[in-house]
Order: sequence, then structure tokens, then C-alpha cells
Amino acid sequence: MDKLRVVFMGTPVFAVPILEGLIKNYQVVGVVSQPDKKIGRKQVLTPTPIKEVSALYNIPIFQPVNIR
Repeated sequence: MDKLRVVFMGTPVFAVPILEGLIKNYQVVGVVSQPDKKIGRKQVLTPTPIKEVSALYNIPIFQPVNIR
């Protein structure tokens, strides 16, 4: 039987284990997350934790400015 295809929506660090569990058990075909944000005093553009995991597994990521 083929694996179920899933699109994951999440951004915070506590969503990372959930995404990794889905990757192990299902076919994650895409990820939706908030846009990268500027962090710290120097305002360095930093990717979300979910984006970093998605990049490791070569999963396409969509980062809309507005979800609507």
C-alpha cells in the first residue's frame, strides 16, 4: 500500500518532532510555515525551525506572508 501524502503546517520548534514523525511514517509532499524573521540586535534573517528540517529532507516549503 502506498504511503499517505501529507502537507504539514507549522512553525515553532515544538512542531519539529511532529514533522519528523510524519516524515518517517508518511510521504510529506510540502510544508507551510511562517516567513523567515529578523532576529537579534543585528537583525539577521533566520529561518524557522520547520524550514531547517524541511531543507534536510528536501521537502518543498511555502512561506506565505498572509495565510489568507
